[in-house]
Amino acid sequence: MALIVNDRVKETSTTTGTTAFALGTAVTGFETFAVGIGNSNTTYYCIALQDGAEFEVGLGTLNSDSTTLTRTTIISSSNSDSAVDFSAGTKDVFCTLPASKAVIKDASDNTNFADNEKIQLGIGNDLKIYHDGSNSFIDQTGGTGEIVLKAASSRSTLLTNSSSQNIIAAGSTAAYLYNSGSVKLETTTTGVDVTGVITTDGLTTSADINFGDDDKAVFGAGTDLEIFHDTSGGGTDNIIQTPNVSHSLKVKSDSIIFTGRSGSSLASFSNGGTATLSYSGSAKLSTTNTGIQTTGTVNVNGAYTLPTSDGTANQILETDGSGAVTFVDKPTEGASAGFVIAMSVAL
Repeated sequence: MALIVNDRVKETSTTTGTTAFALGTAVTGFETFAVGIGNSNTTYYCIALQDGAEFEVGLGTLNSDSTTLTRTTIISSSNSDSAVDFSAGTKDVFCTLPASKAVIKDASDNTNFADNEKIQLGIGNDLKIYHDGSNSFIDQTGGTGEIVLKAASSRSTLLTNSSSQNIIAAGSTAAYLYNSGSVKLETTTTGVDVTGVITTDGLTTSADINFGDDDKAVFGAGTDLEIFHDTSGGGTDNIIQTPNVSHSLKVKSDSIIFTGRSGSSLASFSNGGTATLSYSGSAKLSTTNTGIQTTGTVNVNGAYTLPTSDGTANQILETDGSGAVTFVDKPTEGASAGFVIAMSVAL
């Protein structure tokens, strides 16, 4: 059953009272309801008593062979807009478009809809456009598929506010989100450029997020942590800092590794294990469960350079007076080998 309105559909009837109207024959030059409207469909009708004042306009429903029209809803009538108790005589029954159901332009060429009156698109009313008294809607809740806004390839699709400031803009290559007319998020070939976006539900990306020079990733209500590339020193410094002096910077992981750009190790730290400091990728100082272990020479305060390997049993350390310390044999009794310093050093 569908609502059908058609031109030049008119039949006569002699039905009286407020009952359904039995349709007679088509008036010359007009079609029957069966042909113009169709069996079991609904239509807007007018019933008018010939040479009389009785009339009724409403929504009617045809039966299965279009021989009867049920007066489903009364819209206007000569009986104070209620069903008319038609008197005897011939009536014209014809298809019409009630003024209250017509969509027309006003004097300014605007088409006006009252609150909650909808523009419905699609056979199943898949898309609705309306204002509910407080908010305006493009509503697809009863349909399927996507809502697609299309513009020519050389034009942009715009959503603006009452001040003609852009809210959303989409061109042939990029899309933009605005705040107070200023771009806050722009799509690019590699991801998005962000100027100022606040999210309460997190932000997930499948590509890079790019920050310009001196633009900061800021964490905490009081800018407790900042990550950025600093150009004040000539554009060479990448900084992770805690501007709030009362806060500490903690790096948490079971394994932390610092490397140079080539991938060579600078330092590494293992939870419950070894911490190692390296030079040009080679480990030089490591912690052990009993202390520390060095690889290579040990320089003490720039004054003494200790040997890189152990001596033999009972040897002692001797300085040459220039900072070099080596293992030597103990001098024998009476020997005059000079002043000897003996010490115990654990390497």
